[in-house]
Amino acid sequence: MNDFDEFTKNMTKLESEAWDWIIRLDADDNMTEREKSQLTQWLARSPAHVEQIRKLNEFWGNQALADLLQPAKKSVARSSKNVQNIPAKSASKNKTTWLNPAYGFAFAMMLAVVGSVFYWQQPTQIDDYANTYVTAFGQHKQIKLTDGSTVTLNSNSQLKVAYSQGSRDIWLVKGEAHFAVSKDKQRPFNVYAANGRVQAVGTAFTVDLASQSNLNVLVTEGKIALALARPENNQLNLDQVFSTDDLTVHSSYSGLMQDIAFMSAGDFVGFDSAMDIETAKHDLTHSIKTLSAQDIEARQAWQQGELVFTGQSLKEVVSQLKRYSPLQIEIADPSLENLKIGGRFDINHIEGLLKNLEANFNIKVQKTALDKVVINKADS
Repeated sequence: MNDFDEFTKNMTKLESEAWDWIIRLDADDNMTEREKSQLTQWLARSPAHVEQIRKLNEFWGNQALADLLQPAKKSVARSSKNVQNIPAKSASKNKTTWLNPAYGFAFAMMLAVVGSVFYWQQPTQIDDYANTYVTAFGQHKQIKLTDGSTVTLNSNSQLKVAYSQGSRDIWLVKGEAHFAVSKDKQRPFNVYAANGRVQAVGTAFTVDLASQSNLNVLVTEGKIALALARPENNQLNLDQVFSTDDLTVHSSYSGLMQDIAFMSAGDFVGFDSAMDIETAKHDLTHSIKTLSAQDIEARQAWQQGELVFTGQSLKEVVSQLKRYSPLQIEIADPSLENLKIGGRFDINHIEGLLKNLEANFNIKVQKTALDKVVINKADS
């Protein structure tokens, strides 16, 4: 028996049933009407069933589901209080009717929404000046901007769109996004992240905010300009800009930028945006590289719901997985960190990916809690 089987064996019956429903909701195919009915009946058994789903969702990280469960939770609390305050005979009569209309509506909405959380959302048209978009773990979103440009937002990411008559500004707050930019020479398209900026007129590129200051930039079409904010004028930071819709503040921040490099289709670079201008200019001259078509496809595979590894270290793989799952993944044996990993995996089935690694790379994956996995060498 493997560690995953051992883990589920130790669950209570209620935990096991709730976990089965969570997994079913995460499946690629939509739930049938019969399954929806069965889930509703299962939830109607008691408030404990709703609470168990809620607890599991704290691990699963589905924000849409969490929001929708709030009215359900309040409804259950009110129903339980009412049952405690009425005679025993009447309480018995109402035992199976605590699923009131407010709760039923919330869960009906959940069923409608959760099916879209784990696959590509259809393009959303932006009409306002400033909009913030967020994706949860395992979620991807495609956003159609008013100028015809398209943003594909990766899992666990956040950005703000701020268009004006003079410029098209995007503020990547967290995560990764791919931008397919419509040409408009009168309004440059700017993507700000950490201390840097990627500027284009009509092109396609990906920006990955890998950490607090580290940026990865890949150009898939056309040309872009990289810029950094001048450190001598750092009184205004990105956090301040992001928190306001004041165009004067946005313009002031844009004025701090100084170009440090130019990139063309196929070029990739990873750099620390906290570097000073001159150091960055020197380093990027040597660090920008042209990727093969295979490497570009691997780096863009997340847009098709896949993760492709072509010899990355286990440490790098684990770092990437944190974007797609709330699981805490620990490499207990440091000697495994440089283990080379290759393969193509489904983004939406991280635990399946871990099982695959265990089966093919001579490692042991042990799930020690609902939200924690430990990786060790396989037993000899």
